[in-house]
Amino acid sequence: MNTIATLLREEDILLDLDVSNKNALFDAIAQHCARQHGLARELVVKALEGRESRGSTVLDAGVAIPHGQLSGVAAPLLVYVRLKPALPCGQQNQDPVTDVVALLLPQSAGVEPLLLLAEVAHSLADQDFRGRLQACSDARQVMRVWSECDEGIWV
Repeated sequence: MNTIATLLREEDILLDLDVSNKNALFDAIAQHCARQHGLARELVVKALEGRESRGSTVLDAGVAIPHGQLSGVAAPLLVYVRLKPALPCGQQNQDPVTDVVALLLPQSAGVEPLLLLAEVAHSLADQDFRGRLQACSDARQVMRVWSECDEGIWV
């Protein structure tokens, strides 16, 4: 089983979220983390915006992986968001964002975040995989799709 499937929880899957811009997306993720994990909304937004200010976390094919380090997080926290409608990313020649995996990472995480980012990016780079995620009607189905992907390689 891949790392993502072991870290992602059903309650951290937000399907068909409708937001008008990146700030609204970050705020929705932060509100979710405040409700589900007791994290301070303002600190989550600050962590995501802080990383984003150093360069966009939008990848090709409608994928974004916003991430940041946050005190109070003991282990990587993942939130999968499927946007509906897609969110224009404001960059030329890039598809609007439909799939988001937000990562909140411990402050002293070492090299682990890089490996996790690579795994998420590799998985979401696969068009068939993204199609399967888009076809899911509930969080349980999303979990099943992630669990069937072994570090970006279908099993």
